[in-house]
Amino acid sequence: MKSELETAASNIVRSMHSRLQSNGIRIHEGSSSVHQIADLMHIAEDESIERIAEVGFHAGLSSFAFLGANKRATVTSFDIGFHECVPHAKQFVDEEFPGRHELVIGDSGRTLPAYREFHPDAAFDLVFVDGGHSLDEARSDIENLVRMCRKGAKIIMDDIVPEWPWGVGPTEAWEKVTASGGVREIARHFAEPSTDVFLNLLAPGPETRPVSHCWAIGVVQ
Repeated sequence: MKSELETAASNIVRSMHSRLQSNGIRIHEGSSSVHQIADLMHIAEDESIERIAEVGFHAGLSSFAFLGANKRATVTSFDIGFHECVPHAKQFVDEEFPGRHELVIGDSGRTLPAYREFHPDAAFDLVFVDGGHSLDEARSDIENLVRMCRKGAKIIMDDIVPEWPWGVGPTEAWEKVTASGGVREIARHFAEPSTDVFLNLLAPGPETRPVSHCWAIGVVQ
């Protein structure tokens, strides 16, 4: 039997998929699994969390999950803005959670430091890193977000899957940052290999092959 959070996560996926599909948008690359969305919701439920930031908005699933799980929280998303789904997902998130979501478009290597400069008092309680997949991009995103976190804030690092090409950089970046002492890893969460949540709603094909998924959770020191 699915947990309540997994049911809620499934509903988020189907709602966003329906909204994007009605606008003629099809997702052509990976998004969070239902299991991960449920886990993000569980982490965000913590009453001490009020400000959340993420790198990688894409189809808005993680933002939707955070905002739905925590009625007190706001989310600031940083996204390159390349994918056509971004403005449509942003509109849907704003309709569902008015005034609680901020989207910053541009290269996070530049927009994160700029945001910190203009918001020197920013102190996030939870951050989610799911942006560029090279070592330099992933490490830059982690380090820039950590600088805007309060001590004790939670940080979630996606794609700790070095067995896949897109997971090599994020995994190495995470290991370097945790080795430096700035972040202490407290857990790694895994999802059983499954097809991508959006692609799974489409007809089976080569792009729906099962993939493994792992994300790490840490605490800012």
